[in-house]
Amino acid sequence: WRTIPWDFDVGLGVFYDPGDAPLFPDGIDPTIQRMYNHPAFVRAYWRELEFGANRIFPNPAITRILSSKHDAYRTNGLGFTSPFVPSGAYGLSIPDWISARRAFLQGQLATVAASFAILSPANFSTNRNVALITGTAPVGVKTILVNGVAYPIAWATTTRWTLQVPLPAG
Repeated sequence: WRTIPWDFDVGLGVFYDPGDAPLFPDGIDPTIQRMYNHPAFVRAYWRELEFGANRIFPNPAITRILSSKHDAYRTNGLGFTSPFVPSGAYGLSIPDWISARRAFLQGQLATVAASFAILSPANFSTNRNVALITGTAPVGVKTILVNGVAYPIAWATTTRWTLQVPLPAG
């Protein structure tokens, strides 16, 4: 699953939301609430928010796009407020709103920050054919490899994971 541009309206801002509008509001659709309660889904959402905050929002192309759209509107006789002029309910220009939302998102991302770590097992021996490995990972981690092989990850929380790794005999 990958968030596409029109999906960013919730995480990056919808309609006339303030820059600090909550990411996980109360009283939402039950299907979305189930998503918020499922660690693997909410983790993917955090990963996309991180991508948006760190790769899309600081992109200088946004300024070029805003300028070209506004210039095209003016050229065609359409009277729109410049995206660089403070306006709206919060008195912010679009670039100022983007900066405020980005700062808010970075603060929210800090609440789910984690280092990559293997928590268990340290040293072990077993008579079973599967090793259970647990750890933590930043939200940007999508795949974990063990000896070059990606195994399915079970996410217990937004940052805590478990892998079942098959073991050869012997």
